[in-house]
Amino acid sequence: MTVEQPTPLRAVRLCTDLGRALHQAGSPSDRLEKRLEDVSAALGVPGQFFATPTAIMAQYQLPGKKRPYAAMVRASPGGMDLGQQADLEDLIEGIRHDRLALGEAQRRLQALASRLAPRTWKTVFPAVIISAAAAQFLGGGVAEIVVAAAAGAVIGALEVMAAKRGSRDRLVPPAAAGIVAFGVAAIAQIWPGLFPPLALVASLIVLVPGLEFTLAIKEISTENLVAGSARLTSAIGDFLLLAFGVALGTQVATVAFGPALATVAAALPAWTTAGAVALAALGFAMRFNAHRRDVPWIAIACVISWTSALGGAALLGPDLGVFIAALAVGLVANARGRWSGASSMVMMIPGLILLVPGSFGVRATELMLQDDVVSAVDTVFSMLLVATALSTGLLLANLLLPSERSVRQRDSS
Repeated sequence: MTVEQPTPLRAVRLCTDLGRALHQAGSPSDRLEKRLEDVSAALGVPGQFFATPTAIMAQYQLPGKKRPYAAMVRASPGGMDLGQQADLEDLIEGIRHDRLALGEAQRRLQALASRLAPRTWKTVFPAVIISAAAAQFLGGGVAEIVVAAAAGAVIGALEVMAAKRGSRDRLVPPAAAGIVAFGVAAIAQIWPGLFPPLALVASLIVLVPGLEFTLAIKEISTENLVAGSARLTSAIGDFLLLAFGVALGTQVATVAFGPALATVAAALPAWTTAGAVALAALGFAMRFNAHRRDVPWIAIACVISWTSALGGAALLGPDLGVFIAALAVGLVANARGRWSGASSMVMMIPGLILLVPGSFGVRATELMLQDDVVSAVDTVFSMLLVATALSTGLLLANLLLPSERSVRQRDSS
């Protein structure tokens, strides 16, 4: 005879599984903790949560029990999955507003967990168009865009092959960076109009942990010190792995072909930026597995991000101007979340990626390799300044217009 598990423990299990799913979908630690607090309170087992990039610790107060119930989940960091986050947000809202019974919520959560999108050859195309768009954003011409697109295909293929073989993702950045650095140098020998530094930075833009770096600064600024420090350390480690790959590929290319020739990129007309923004939005939607219904919202976020960054740069300069862009993206994303109940991350993440300082890290690496230490340090400082401006803009947006209303406010409206 099977004895049914007590309801409080079933609620705890649901919260535990939900935390694992949010973590796997790339939810920042501060948001993950807040959503689990909302769900546990709605289920009658109020909890306190402590999330890091590799684990979630929880303490629940079960009805009729004096001592709290503790649980811990060991979780591997997952990639950003906007579609999964949107579905989990719908599930959370259903639980909070008593639209879903406990058993139905558990079944829906298990179904969502089984639908995590694996890396397939369809994920190569987003890397191609994101790298091509990045080349245009950085001031590249036809040569840099073509080379960056080809390099994006190589990087996407390496990611797929590593996933199929079960290889560790940490090995992909240095291997891809080395292959791309060598390939760009080799192409520059037969394509005199190519500007290798720009093409290399644009090629590696899908690998640089600029978003991870910015989220780390945001978590630290919200006093999630452990999670932010761990995420920051991981981002720095990724930068170092990329630096090693770039250094190795560049050195092999120098031995094989000699020093790179000095060239200047022939930038495309300004009107082509609109096409690059559209391509970037499509690439982000595909790479982060967003739902088709959210693609227009992602495009809107990218347009707001880019135009606000231009206006902010005119007012405050290029480094601090991203503060205005982050504030604008955060306000629009939160307004949509309050209006429709959708996850604000769907708009916020793509809008931020256009602004994140990942290219600064690659550029600083190049300057270090060229023994230009002063310029490299200046570039690192700019990267820190941009990341801080981004996180401050998001914090102010969340203060002025939180992404969600309380349950009581919604029920009374």
